[in-house]
Amino acid sequence: DEIYVKDLDSRIVMANQALFERVNRVAPNGDVIGTTDFDYLAPEQAESVYQDEQRLMHGEIPVLHVRHNLHTDGDHIWQLTTKVALRSHQGEIIGLVGINRDVTALREAEERLNQVISGANCLLWSAIAEDLGDRLHLKMDISSVQAAQNFLPLNLEPGEEYARAWMNSVLKEDKVKLATTSFNAVSSGASVYQQEYRARRADGQIRWLHEEVKVTPLSDNRYSLVGVCTDITERKAAEQTLKRANDILEQRVVARTRELEQANTVLREQINERQRAEQAEREQRILAEALSASAAALTQSLEMTDVLDRVLMYAMR
Repeated sequence: DEIYVKDLDSRIVMANQALFERVNRVAPNGDVIGTTDFDYLAPEQAESVYQDEQRLMHGEIPVLHVRHNLHTDGDHIWQLTTKVALRSHQGEIIGLVGINRDVTALREAEERLNQVISGANCLLWSAIAEDLGDRLHLKMDISSVQAAQNFLPLNLEPGEEYARAWMNSVLKEDKVKLATTSFNAVSSGASVYQQEYRARRADGQIRWLHEEVKVTPLSDNRYSLVGVCTDITERKAAEQTLKRANDILEQRVVARTRELEQANTVLREQINERQRAEQAEREQRILAEALSASAAALTQSLEMTDVLDRVLMYAMR
């Protein structure tokens, strides 16, 4: 870290070795003492830093920000800067003390992560969750608001954070299930949980989101949550189309089965009717044969009687 002291005119009066090593090579006359940010930064950036420091030394709150600095030697550096007023024993402000931490590597890593997230078309978030006994209190952070807006565009009110707008975009009928699923998973000790819900974009379009969350216990009913959201609207639409197709197929199968059952019933009735007709025909044949035999026997019986009558007639002569 670079540590330094400035006077009321924002001139460096003290600096540690880290600051000396970075700026001495470009400092006027090779000495950082007595120089200002105008000696190292582009004019508009130096003026912005100077105004911040002057407000600080006129009693305003300490300075804490991340600043992208373009130095006169062409270096691009991201620094996390903290500055507080320096007071005399009498309590008068006589300057400031500042600390610069180089976060260039961190910002470059964040930019690469943003590129990955944007390319992956997802929403990456993290949160510290506190178990309140019947619900979770979440302090959420979106890794990249720009990537999140590309993924799920939302209308933000002035001063509104994307995380809050995102939660407000969830459909009312899904919010209770969303909160309940998260609470039950965290309170039961699950290390990972998943859920699906709907959110309304800025253009009014409703999108289906799939969320997978990793849970890491911290302490005192506090947990670290890291979540990834992906858009599954097309998959849901395909599932609905497939379901409708299956429903239609099932309806057609039921109707065809009913038709086959009815045809089978008619066929069975026809078979039974034919069997009854054949049985009646057999019985009629048997009856006819019996009558024929009886007639033949009767005929034979009548012929024998006639013969006997003739014999008796001849005998009486």
